[in-house]
Amino acid sequence: MPAPPHPLVGRFLPELPAGPAARARPVLLSPEQGVRVRHGRVEVVPADGPEAVLVRPDGYVAWAGTPDESLERALATWFAESLEAV
Repeated sequence: MPAPPHPLVGRFLPELPAGPAARARPVLLSPEQGVRVRHGRVEVVPADGPEAVLVRPDGYVAWAGTPDESLERALATWFAESLEAV
């Protein structure tokens, strides 16, 4: 049985960093330095907080948690398969 989704998933995140929000790109807000995703559409942005948050271009949270395989599944679900290795 899959784990329940994170409480932030599906919620609107109104305060995105100006750069990514202006470019209408998916953003991974990550408290960990050096986090990389193998996906050409997603911009990784340093952020405060205990967990990483994947935000869709429309400002809604697609995924939240600790970067692992579930992040890769969320990336594939929302933004298609990985486009490039970073």
